[in-house]
Amino acid sequence: MLQHTILLAMSVLYTTLAIAQKDTTPNINQAIKVKASFKPVLIPATKLSFTATPPVIDTTPPKLSYTVPSQNLFFSYIPFPLKPVALDDAKVKGWANSNYIKIGYGNYNTPYLQAGLSFGNSQTASVGAYAHYISSKGSLPNQAFTQYGVGLQGTKLIQQSKELNSSISYNHNGTFLYGYNRDTISYTKDQVRQQFNTISLSTNLRNTTITEYGINYNPSISASIFTDNRKANETTIGIKIPIEKNIGQTIGVQLGASLDYVQYKKPSVSITNTILNVSPALLVKNSAYQLKLGATPTWDNGKLTVLPNITANAQLQQSKLVLQLGWLGYYNIGSYQQWAQRNPFIIQPNALPNTKVNEAYIGFKGTSGSHIVYNLKASYVGYLNMPLFTNDSITAKSFIILNEPNLKTIQFVAEVGVIEKEIFHFTAGIKVNNFISLATNAKAWGMLPLELTGALRWQLAKGVTLTSDAFVWDGATFKTKTGTTKLKVVADINVGAQFKIAKNIAIWAAANNISNNTYQRWRNYETLGANYLGGIRYTFDTRKQELLK
Repeated sequence: MLQHTILLAMSVLYTTLAIAQKDTTPNINQAIKVKASFKPVLIPATKLSFTATPPVIDTTPPKLSYTVPSQNLFFSYIPFPLKPVALDDAKVKGWANSNYIKIGYGNYNTPYLQAGLSFGNSQTASVGAYAHYISSKGSLPNQAFTQYGVGLQGTKLIQQSKELNSSISYNHNGTFLYGYNRDTISYTKDQVRQQFNTISLSTNLRNTTITEYGINYNPSISASIFTDNRKANETTIGIKIPIEKNIGQTIGVQLGASLDYVQYKKPSVSITNTILNVSPALLVKNSAYQLKLGATPTWDNGKLTVLPNITANAQLQQSKLVLQLGWLGYYNIGSYQQWAQRNPFIIQPNALPNTKVNEAYIGFKGTSGSHIVYNLKASYVGYLNMPLFTNDSITAKSFIILNEPNLKTIQFVAEVGVIEKEIFHFTAGIKVNNFISLATNAKAWGMLPLELTGALRWQLAKGVTLTSDAFVWDGATFKTKTGTTKLKVVADINVGAQFKIAKNIAIWAAANNISNNTYQRWRNYETLGANYLGGIRYTFDTRKQELLK
């Protein structure tokens, strides 16, 4: 019954849906009415707008730092001739030959002659020849001296990168041993005559431009024959081979070697001296400092000693002041020739010990303004086997050489210079020696405890030049038969002038020891008083140098 009821309901529902469904098949003949047309339109794009903003104006000036190495000049405490700095030969059209003759005469029977000749040019080769002569005779018996010499100097440019320099000279220095008591002792002229003759040769080869391997070199060899009028002679040979190589901008290496040889002979005495050393060193440098670290193994007549070779220069806070530090060791070879140059009144030595020097120093150098340079240095110096000079108590007319095994000093050196182009040059220096310790001698015989020096060259006007130099020192101490004596303080001032009166002619005058002080540098040997010289200077074959454009 239930099943029949359900089937009847489903039949009724199906019939109702069938009647309600409508035919949706389109009629092709049916008209379609369009209410509106469709037109696609893009939405307008939004444009980006940029507004430039100018930067803020910076009115603060920039701070620029420059590292400029301090340029300093070095002056010896002993005045030396002032010379202009040579121009680079690549910028010079040619050296004009410059020849001159300078003659004069002065009191104390003093003839004076100086001459110089030059040949060649700066491009390939040049040769210079020179000669000089001067003599004087004082008021004391045998108070006289004579000096003269001649020489040649030559330069040859090789392959535009190497320069060969050579020289040969002969010099004579004659005087008399007049420092004896003439009231009690009498000597003939031959007995007190002191004459020295020297023949010297030297040559060196240096590179004018650094090699392709960054090497600089300057080997040299020199030789001399030294004789006196008492059958003594000495042959000296010196060989030096310095080499330096740069490794980059801040590192360098030095390797050098040198040999000094002396053969000294006199009747019954023959001495041979040799000093051989090698000196490797490392260099470290930049704009603020320079450091050298090295050692020098040295053979003194075969005995090996290793000496220090350490220096440092440091610029202080980019200022014009440079700090100097150093610890150095070296030898001065014993030589009759060198000792006679220091004291021409010595007797022939019987021994020639070599002097070993050890020096430790601290100092400052720098510039002030654009015209003043200065250098200050304090040192502790030790001398082993230092030659000292004292009077010979037997002959009473000469000096003997005493050996001091161990002399220690504290040394102070100060130098200053004022330079205004080629118009004004002034240098001055002071050297103080404080002899603090000696091993066998009571005093440092013959050595000066204080030296002051000065030199001036001033071009007052065109063709007018004024020169001057001064020497002041505290007297040395010497032995006497009864004890010791100390010489007085000395002041020796010299002035000179040159006036050009024509293109090639100038007159000159010089006044030496203007205070007329007959002082003694060496005991019992009085110097000449005030002496005056004057003469004429003639130059020829001179042309103005021109720079290449």
